[in-house]
Amino acid sequence: MKFKYLGIIDDPNYEIGTLKEKNSYLIDKELYILSYTSKSKPKKDPKKLGVKSLFFELSEEKIDYIPSMEVRDEFYNFIKDKYKAALVYPSVMFDKEFSRETFGINSKSKIRSIALKKFNIIFEENCSSTYHSMKDRFYALSLNRETFKYKLAANRDMVEAYLLGNENFFNRSLYENSELLIDILNFEGYLQVLITLNREHEFQYDNYFTPKPLHLLLYEAIGPKVNIKQAKFIDSYISDITEKHHSYLTVLYRFLIDNLQLDIKEKTIRAAIMEVYDIKVGRFKRSDSSNLEYYNKFQKCEDNWSSFNSLED
Repeated sequence: MKFKYLGIIDDPNYEIGTLKEKNSYLIDKELYILSYTSKSKPKKDPKKLGVKSLFFELSEEKIDYIPSMEVRDEFYNFIKDKYKAALVYPSVMFDKEFSRETFGINSKSKIRSIALKKFNIIFEENCSSTYHSMKDRFYALSLNRETFKYKLAANRDMVEAYLLGNENFFNRSLYENSELLIDILNFEGYLQVLITLNREHEFQYDNYFTPKPLHLLLYEAIGPKVNIKQAKFIDSYISDITEKHHSYLTVLYRFLIDNLQLDIKEKTIRAAIMEVYDIKVGRFKRSDSSNLEYYNKFQKCEDNWSSFNSLED
């Protein structure tokens, strides 16, 4: 994995500079930004007798120099990559324990129930109690990650070592003696456990860590003219085509219009397919149903729908 900001400081005099000189350099290179501490104080409102209002002013006494958001995010990813071996442990331990507890259970609902219980325990143990009351677990986890990003970015020695390209600074000893690094990597390791559990058992829609499946992207791109089930079928049909040949997509469109009687404009579904699958597609023109090749492809599409329906139902 390549990191844009790793070793980006190439000034040989940086390390011997004063703190003021270093801050100036980091600001000039847009690696750091200024963060002012605001303070509030009551002040009488001359327009309203006996009424005081709160006025906020920036404090020149307290100016923080913090990494830019791009530097902050990349450095966090660098730490995860540098100590990626530590991320594996939570998954290994969980898989071992979960396999033992579900051994011999054939009921999917019982396994899901056990998985949900485990999910909630791991969530509460690894996410700050500040976010426990949130209904969207993955939004809470994303906020927890943001908190860790800010805490990590506040460690000037680590960030400077990263920007200077001093990879030897990030050794095993640093990890073992840094409570923050241990907490971050432990959180990220168990976050992967939660993501995997949710992907397998669909407890809650994850809009923060898991890329949207193609059928959902199709559903959103086409609009209300299709339902989720139909979008899943369209995706399964297109995904099964090794080469996204125009003739197969034409058959699909005619099937949706003629058999499923969907009221979709040709340009709408064509644009959606091009957007989601990143392919170029010409207009879908009606083919001669007496054409044997077209007929066979259409029959195949009908068979696919029947099989899909039986599996979904």
